[in-house]
Amino acid sequence: MERLRRSFFFVPGGNEKLLTKALRLDADCLCIDLEDSVAADKKATAREAVVEALRVSDFGKKEKIVRINSIWTEYGRPDIQAVIRGRPDTLLLPKVNRDQDISDYDAILTEEEKKAGLPTTSIGLVAMIESALGIANIDAIALASARMKGLLFGAGDYTRETRGRITADRFELLYPMTRILLAARIAGMTPSTLLTSMSRTRTVWKDTPVRQETWDMMERLLFIRPNWRSSIKYLHRQSRRLGALSELLKLLKRPEQRGKVSSSWMARS
Repeated sequence: MERLRRSFFFVPGGNEKLLTKALRLDADCLCIDLEDSVAADKKATAREAVVEALRVSDFGKKEKIVRINSIWTEYGRPDIQAVIRGRPDTLLLPKVNRDQDISDYDAILTEEEKKAGLPTTSIGLVAMIESALGIANIDAIALASARMKGLLFGAGDYTRETRGRITADRFELLYPMTRILLAARIAGMTPSTLLTSMSRTRTVWKDTPVRQETWDMMERLLFIRPNWRSSIKYLHRQSRRLGALSELLKLLKRPEQRGKVSSSWMARS
């Protein structure tokens, strides 16, 4: 059965305080990050801390996800070799550009699973699409492995790489988001997108019906800001439609809505 992924919390790898707090939250997924949120000189220490957390922490029913570094860096393969010992449910892969990237991750995982005595394909993959090349190859990426569980669009890196600019209505992101949406649906996976600006988000939902429906079909919006926990949980109970985003925006602006953990909100439960 497909896991519910209505809420998605990020915590930096090696930050025991934030992890302890996140473990108490009512979320479907908990992602421990070894990539952007960990400085280069801290990655080895964070890696071992993540393995220990996966082994001994009580995640309850949460999906255990680790965002690793790219295998084309010096940190990527050691990340996989280490975190396999903690038996995560899913790896979040940064900057996926080709279907061969997924095949390479799959091959390394299979090798490490055999070494650890785990069933092959026991760990799933979610690919982050953050480049023009990734969008061009999105159909093949989505179908590259039986491990694939989802596609996540990173609009910020995509815009920087294409030398663009994210405007208020985000119209320039409609094409890549639609490509990801279609590829994910064909492959039977969940399409997601990142939101990092609440003012831009408000404008999007006042925009044309076509754009509203495209964002609606993305189903899961990953919020990177750290202070939205209570509002996300409230809207999970109150609404099944993204039309409630206006209510979410009001709640997120309240000064008492403070926290240290990132979250997401899904359109349909």
